[in-house]
Amino acid sequence: MINLENEELLKIIQESIEDKKGFEIEIIEIGKFTTIADFFVIAEGNSQRHLKTLAEEISVRIKKSGIHPISIEGIRDDSGWILIDYGSVVVHLFLEEKRKKVKLEEFWKTEIKKIKK
Repeated sequence: MINLENEELLKIIQESIEDKKGFEIEIIEIGKFTTIADFFVIAEGNSQRHLKTLAEEISVRIKKSGIHPISIEGIRDDSGWILIDYGSVVVHLFLEEKRKKVKLEEFWKTEIKKIKK
């Protein structure tokens, strides 16, 4: 299996989201503070169908490099949240109302500040 560097993986993910009109993209580096992943990529779509399109575009582009996700969650339901786990990079695709409710960025930014103190 080919191993993409995080920087290249993040670039493919961001370009995929932008090309399919995803928005409010945020990349949070969490690897210094947890073993869950090195980075979270968080973005929004405007419908469940749009989230699925974003997830499919990311998956197709990354598969061209020989990389397959460890798991994909939420693609078959209407939860308003799709998660794609590539190990070092985890992608969270949200509908706006779900993103506001979950507050993932707020949680991690708060935790990182606590750890840095």
